[in-house]
Amino acid sequence: MAGKAKAANERAEAYRVHIEWALGQPGLDGRRISFNHAAEKLNERNIETARGAVWTGSQVHLMAKRLGLYHPLSFVKRDLARARVRAVWKKHPEFTVRQVAAQANIERPLGITRTEKMLRECRQAAADRDPVHRQVGWHLDGHTAARIRIGAIWKRHPEFTGKQVMKRLGPRYRVRLHWVQQITRECWRAYAQADPKLARVGRRGRQLVPQAERRCARRCAVAST
Repeated sequence: MAGKAKAANERAEAYRVHIEWALGQPGLDGRRISFNHAAEKLNERNIETARGAVWTGSQVHLMAKRLGLYHPLSFVKRDLARARVRAVWKKHPEFTVRQVAAQANIERPLGITRTEKMLRECRQAAADRDPVHRQVGWHLDGHTAARIRIGAIWKRHPEFTGKQVMKRLGPRYRVRLHWVQQITRECWRAYAQADPKLARVGRRGRQLVPQAERRCARRCAVAST
């Protein structure tokens, strides 16, 4: 065992210059380079491993540990990553996955797949808390926060027109008028199915449903045909 460890240390020393150089290269957006990107730098220079293979991030990591080189791990702890993604999403709910990953302000890159998963968790949690979202059954995407906000406005002011809803939304949500109108129609349709009296348009219906509600219910009926 002692002989194998000595041989491994000698092989590592032979690569010290290359490993130090790779880990000293700049990473994405000026951040500290990850082990995977350091491996790519070595492969770009056609520097092979002791076995004549290409480098991987795990090999660079193990080699750095054997050489006693200090380099912060490229993997961000889950709790920290989730907290940063949630903070960015609350401030900019319209951001894409790549925009959230870039704005997370973490020393190590999060990765697109990991960011996408955590961003979906944020959207799902917000959707589960919102009664209108649950009733309508909207899917999750970059407009989830806007749908939740529109649903809240519609539930409090069902008589509002699309323009009035957009005015309440403000400039934070970059959506078009016809899309807002579509979302309010979906709200009416979902609640009309749960409460059939909202869909009545006859004389009896006029006594049960306010005029604005009756007008929107009629639009939903036309849209569904």
